[in-house]
Amino acid sequence: MCCYQELEKDPYYPVFLQSCEDNDAAIALKLVPDRELGMLTYSLNRAVERGHLALASQLLGVGAKWDTRTVHLASRSHETVKWLIESGYDVNTSVARGNTLLL
Repeated sequence: MCCYQELEKDPYYPVFLQSCEDNDAAIALKLVPDRELGMLTYSLNRAVERGHLALASQLLGVGAKWDTRTVHLASRSHETVKWLIESGYDVNTSVARGNTLLL
């Protein structure tokens, strides 16, 4: 994840994260170029948590990477699991303690 001291210097950090929570793709995608990978992944998780799957797909398209939290959040509903698989996630990938998504 990103360094919190660096985030405090980024005046657009709160706007970027809020736009991901609010499913405001226009603002989120406009601010993406200046974000580092950890922030992109964190914003991806916020979008997935709120069910904003179109935005989540766009964030993946610009470099966000799923992590264990993304998989955990997606596992809360059939729709998000389906989205995760359709987005290219390998369900045989170990996510925690050797378990896979389908266990």
